[in-house]
Amino acid sequence: MPGCNEVIEGDAEVLAALRDRVRRRGESKRFAHEAGLSAGAISQIARGYRPPSESVARALGFRKISRWVRA
Repeated sequence: MPGCNEVIEGDAEVLAALRDRVRRRGESKRFAHEAGLSAGAISQIARGYRPPSESVARALGFRKISRWVRA
């Protein structure tokens, strides 16, 4: 998992953290409850059928930031 204030690009690290957490705990239902989603939604995200939601990322210890980029 990224260190404190490390910026990541894309969803790959969030997905890896989700898969690792579910695999270690073996409880997608429990994590789903923590993230405020159904176990089915967590399964779809973990399998790559849906992008990770902000609530999933937050439950894994990530936070979303915005940046300005010069065009």
